[in-house]
Amino acid sequence: MKKFVPVLFLSLVFLLGCTEKTPPPVVPSGTLELWTAESPNFFEALGREFTSTIKADDLNVRVTTFETQEELQETLIDTLADGNGPDVIVADTDFIFQNSNKFVPLGSDETLNAEYFSKNFLPASFEGLVFNSAILGVPLGIDSLALIFNDGNLQTPPVTWEEFRTVTKEISQPDNSLQRFSHSGAAIGRVDNITRGTEILENILFQLVKDFFSEDRSEAVFAQNQGVTSEGVRHNFASEALRFFTSFADPTSSISPAIWNEFLASSAENKDYQAFVEGKVSVVFGRVGDVKKIVDLIEKSTLANMLSSAHVRVAPLPQFGTTDIPAQKRVIARVIALAVPHSSKDPSLAWQFLKFALRPDSLRGFYQVSKIPSPKSDLLLEQEADPVFGSFASQAPFAHPLLLPLDHSYFQKNLEEMTSQVISHMISPEDGLARLEKNFTQKLKRKTELKKEIFSKPQNKNAH
Repeated sequence: MKKFVPVLFLSLVFLLGCTEKTPPPVVPSGTLELWTAESPNFFEALGREFTSTIKADDLNVRVTTFETQEELQETLIDTLADGNGPDVIVADTDFIFQNSNKFVPLGSDETLNAEYFSKNFLPASFEGLVFNSAILGVPLGIDSLALIFNDGNLQTPPVTWEEFRTVTKEISQPDNSLQRFSHSGAAIGRVDNITRGTEILENILFQLVKDFFSEDRSEAVFAQNQGVTSEGVRHNFASEALRFFTSFADPTSSISPAIWNEFLASSAENKDYQAFVEGKVSVVFGRVGDVKKIVDLIEKSTLANMLSSAHVRVAPLPQFGTTDIPAQKRVIARVIALAVPHSSKDPSLAWQFLKFALRPDSLRGFYQVSKIPSPKSDLLLEQEADPVFGSFASQAPFAHPLLLPLDHSYFQKNLEEMTSQVISHMISPEDGLARLEKNFTQKLKRKTELKKEIFSKPQNKNAH
């Protein structure tokens, strides 16, 4: 037996030497490109923290900043067509939802799934990010429209639209000037000289009409939305919403007092906000960033008797009817999210960054910089205590994204044009809404026809 020992020994050495060794983990390097239209400093800091945490010293998170969300979206579509683009984008949920085929969904992940979102996050925050059970992105914040008011003129903000109509009339001061007011109660009723005019109308429609499009998203239905009250009175909610909105700028209206017109807004870029800063109007509407803009206008102003920033307050958007039932409250949410486009060079690394951004510390950091309420339920409690921005957090639970089958900017442009015609008495609210509904339905049908036509064509095959 001894003569076989050397052979056995050599065989073992050979086998051990050929055993594959586990390669060391690959440390990411290069550049992770992120595009955003807001809070670039936050994302740069988040990028540095991310690379430090995963110990990737040779990885750089490069942030490219755009002036507007619309500019970012247009650029992304153009670059994707050329096969280029970023690894991560910061975008509105409705854009991600509408362009779901342009984003890389998260693969199977036990720590981040639809169940985790439903247990820990507000419904609005993931409503447009979970598509056919696939997770297309992660939410960072929920912005919405609220009342911004001067508490020197208005001590108790209205809770319902009925209260709003009463109190804004009481604090308006008519005179015989061209503007017809030395002081207006609120900037509402027009879409041409009010910063968030179209969005105010959208929210009023959203509260009364609820469903803008059919369940299968094939046709517009808002002009048909009707109901019967307990008294047996039939209502067309869309035309009532439009009449209510425009009545605040219509001196012939019997619904609400006319407290705004084409002459009241400032000629400055910020229109109603500048008038608010100058003390000419007590209530305006805006998002989180608009409050910051107003405070900035106050701080930069050199005019005497300027409104003090200490008098700038925020209240939730008024509601129709009773506000005792939370489920009946509605406001349109603008959900800001991170997503991974198909242009990403390393989708796995990009999703690792998205999960890092979803940590409570990261969400708190985003709130501290932006003041936009967090999507995570337990973080809202501490944010509601903010003396200025707390109202945005308090209405986040009943905010919902407006997930349209049409591009939102196209929807708003057409809504704005129709409303301007109604304000000018060129068309009735009923006719204007009916035409708008028909226009949107035709647009959707045309989109469907084009898709069928494109995909029904036989594929060209090169002859060999």
